[in-house]
Order: sequence, then C-alpha cells, then structure tokens
Amino acid sequence: MSSTPPLAKTERIEARVNPEVKMLIEEAANVLGVSVSNFIIGSAQARANEVIRSRYVIDLTMQQSRAFVEALLSPPGPNEALQRAKALFDESVEP
Repeated sequence: MSSTPPLAKTERIEARVNPEVKMLIEEAANVLGVSVSNFIIGSAQARANEVIRSRYVIDLTMQQSRAFVEALLSPPGPNEALQRAKALFDESVEP
C-alpha cells in the first residue's frame, strides 16, 4: 500500500483573541484531547470546506438530477429568439 508523505507545515497563521475566546478554544481542544493548534486548524479547515462546498456544489433531488441529465442529453431545439439572434449574427459576420 503506497501512501503519500505528509506535506511540510511551512505556513503560519496568527490571530489575536480575547481571553474568553481563548479559554473557550482551550476547553474545547481539551475535551477532544487535541492541542489548541490542532483544534483551530481542524475547525478552520472544516469550516473552509463547508463554505467552499456551499458556494460551488449544487445539491439536487433525484427528480431534479434526472431532469438535469435529460436536458443535457436531449436539449430542446432553438426557440424563435435564438433563431433571430443567429440570423442577425450571420448577417453581421463576413463570409
């Protein structure tokens, strides 16, 4: 079984927090049995993944998914507005 070596931790992130936030983070890290750094990194990474997923991933129901695939596989023909636009384009482009 081949595994990739872990990436070197060369980057640094710093943050200033008030004492209450620091105590809260330390308590949460302690409850999970991890270091404060690992808790902060894990929490930030999980939240970053959530934010990115919510921005770029579209969740569809099964019915919506089927309708989407059907539209891709069998698109409707061009409507009148598209046909007019194509005709105008064809007239404006030199052969």
